[in-house]
Amino acid sequence: MIEKLIQICAYFYKDKEILKEIIEYQKEIYSFIDENLKKENFSCNEGCYYCCLGWKVNASLPEILVLIEGLNSLSIKERKSIYSKLKLYKKEKITDYTPCPLLSNNRCSVYMNRPMICRLFSSYDSKLCEKKTEFKFPEIIEQIVFKVKEKTEIIDEFFKPFFETKIYITEIKFNRQVNLFYIDMFSILKIYPKDKNIKIEIGEKFPL
Repeated sequence: MIEKLIQICAYFYKDKEILKEIIEYQKEIYSFIDENLKKENFSCNEGCYYCCLGWKVNASLPEILVLIEGLNSLSIKERKSIYSKLKLYKKEKITDYTPCPLLSNNRCSVYMNRPMICRLFSSYDSKLCEKKTEFKFPEIIEQIVFKVKEKTEIIDEFFKPFFETKIYITEIKFNRQVNLFYIDMFSILKIYPKDKNIKIEIGEKFPL
């Protein structure tokens, strides 16, 4: 898998437009999820943050890129604050009530760019989430997940490892010189998504 990801990195370096397409495709998947969830009478709404406590969030690499794009759209002050929280979170022992480092005043600071697992965690009764009561996810969630899998199956085989690889949000890096978040791909490429643009830097292990 790593060898394939390294090959994909080399491809991105030659043509970063494909990275933009991947980010846009991930956003299309999110739009599909959101449109389907709107049809349900879930208790989830702005300010409800119970599902943002006690989880170590991980996501696919395209999801992480979309998330970073959202982080880099925040003010420098907000970015620095999140970076500090991410550092502390990485060292913390996570309990059932440890808040996600992306929470700000009980709201997700990158709500529109949040990963799929955050979008799909839905309930008809917020009290179940508040009390950390086990419950069966609504059937619609399973249906949406199935449809999303169908959408990712049509992706070119060469790029599938990029969609199948997941990392924790604590693995997101921050460049304090330019105050931007980025993803470090095996010290080969550093990818900075911002405002629908992508900056790519060569890492120390880039094959010359």
